[in-house]
Amino acid sequence: MLSCSSGYIMLASNLLNQLCSIFWRFMNGFSLVNLLNVYAEIS
Repeated sequence: MLSCSSGYIMLASNLLNQLCSIFWRFMNGFSLVNLLNVYAEIS
């Protein structure tokens, strides 16, 4: 039971790390103003 839950925690942390790296790569590729403009167009 404990090993199974720790496996889920490791999987979730790996997914969070991938999301953070993708997010930072996106932030470095675009300026904050461009992100706000895209967000305004989407919403």
